[in-house]
Amino acid sequence: MARKKCGLTQEQIADKFDISPAAVSSWERDKTVPELAKLPALWKTLKVPPEWLLDGVGDPPEQDALSDLWDRLPPKARRQALRVLTSLVEDSDQAA
Repeated sequence: MARKKCGLTQEQIADKFDISPAAVSSWERDKTVPELAKLPALWKTLKVPPEWLLDGVGDPPEQDALSDLWDRLPPKARRQALRVLTSLVEDSDQAA
């Protein structure tokens, strides 16, 4: 469900993870599981929390607005955004 929601094919996932489309199909049918080392990249690719990817119960959750914006930022802008957010949190902590 998460793969389709992201508009990805089994072939695209297979290419990204250097596996066969049949292996992706096997994951999706709960016949096999991905290697542990592949999980972080897989949940980032599918934009789902790790917990959902591991238990797969129910529909994949919607990505929150902040995560969606973060994903759209290039690396340089992410560093700048992180500095701004850190500053806001620190200011908020001092005001409390």
